[in-house]
Amino acid sequence: MSEKTTPANGREKRWRRWLLVISLGLNLLVLGLVIGMVLRGAPPGGPGGRVDLTVGPLLRALEDDDRSAIRSGLRRAHPFDRDTRIAMRRDMDEMLAVLQAEQFDGAALRGIMERQYSRLQTVQIAVADQFVAHVAGMTTTERLALAERFEAELDRALPPRPHGRD
Repeated sequence: MSEKTTPANGREKRWRRWLLVISLGLNLLVLGLVIGMVLRGAPPGGPGGRVDLTVGPLLRALEDDDRSAIRSGLRRAHPFDRDTRIAMRRDMDEMLAVLQAEQFDGAALRGIMERQYSRLQTVQIAVADQFVAHVAGMTTTERLALAERFEAELDRALPPRPHGRD
């Protein structure tokens, strides 16, 4: 028997494949939760103790109508269009091939991951663009109310400010 066809090697390949599938599934789950929170406006499980240094507190500070308007803008902007989803799938297939290869190519894996991060950054930029455009259309009273809700969200999401510092 050659080394490629030994039962132990076959078990190792299956184990690595399952590990990869689970890892990719978890990554897609996290991505889905983030995008879902942006599009639906609410984190799973409702408010709770969390440290969120991203856009989360700002989005939670929005009124439902504001989130709905931003969601509509995102749908029009198509940050995750069909071509992007196809490219993401192609990258995942390439990632699988890199992980299954006899010789590991860290540079290839890193390149694939950087392409994926770039796509996620495109979505984050689209959210920011929609948010800024929406806030720009608010009255001063609406914007100050948003700032008040945002401050309350920050108080829940972040550790307290050190005394004597702002």
